[in-house]
Amino acid sequence: MLETCAEIGRTPNLPQRGPFPLADQVGMGVAVEMQMKSIRNKGRIVPNIQWESLRKARGTQTKMWASSPIGIAEGSTFSGFNRR
Repeated sequence: MLETCAEIGRTPNLPQRGPFPLADQVGMGVAVEMQMKSIRNKGRIVPNIQWESLRKARGTQTKMWASSPIGIAEGSTFSGFNRR
């Protein structure tokens, strides 16, 4: 394909591959922070922290995102509040 485009003096119709934005757009920063917390923090009884301790940090991040201007604009909702 590239040779054919070069023969006729045309640029290929391929989507650009970059540069990628430097901002975190998928929440990888939060995931890495939580992973580091689970590795660094020590439990009182066992060498690692328990799931409940890490779950609190995840819940805090979720509520912070949902109440931010971006989260509100995306229509973030909590399905746990739907009483049936």
